[in-house]
Amino acid sequence: MQSGAKWGTFPIELKHRTGVMRFLPLHHLGPFFSFFDRDGRKGTRQLAFRGQYKHSLDGKGRLTVPAKFRKELADRAVVVKGPDNCLWLMPEKAFSSLSDQYISPHSPLSGNARAIRRLFNSTADEGELDSAGRVKIPKNLIEKASLDGPCTVVGAGEYLEIWNTDEWTKIEAELDASFAEIAEGMSGAAE
Repeated sequence: MQSGAKWGTFPIELKHRTGVMRFLPLHHLGPFFSFFDRDGRKGTRQLAFRGQYKHSLDGKGRLTVPAKFRKELADRAVVVKGPDNCLWLMPEKAFSSLSDQYISPHSPLSGNARAIRRLFNSTADEGELDSAGRVKIPKNLIEKASLDGPCTVVGAGEYLEIWNTDEWTKIEAELDASFAEIAEGMSGAAE
């Protein structure tokens, strides 16, 4: 922790990777994903999104954000379709950083780069949490992620994933069954 810094921040320059992180490739977005301020200067890592939470989507397409993450998302939040059948919810700063680091650097002359830019930006929706700590999810994103009623909010480090609860139950079982194999296969990539 840094003295006088915003609660929940720590320096980005953490080098020691422990636990499952030592198995992930260094280019993985994991907890040491660096954030940059609007001027491109390195900032401090924000609170990591971790854990699983059960919430329900209401009739107006609003989802209650777990209380411990509301402050992090209070300024501006972005909800976007993730590569899996879920939505990603993150602070606007994290969305900009993700885009700047992993999407924008690719040449617009590449068809794949244009496709991922279109998909990533066209499914993104910016907003603010309401006074009850809920985020409004647009109907098109609700449909893309097959959300209806019960949802599971899953911490993924620098963002939250919003899953259809039935879909998440299947994914979680697959991850549990293949964790050792995945970790073993990735162990050489992080060295």
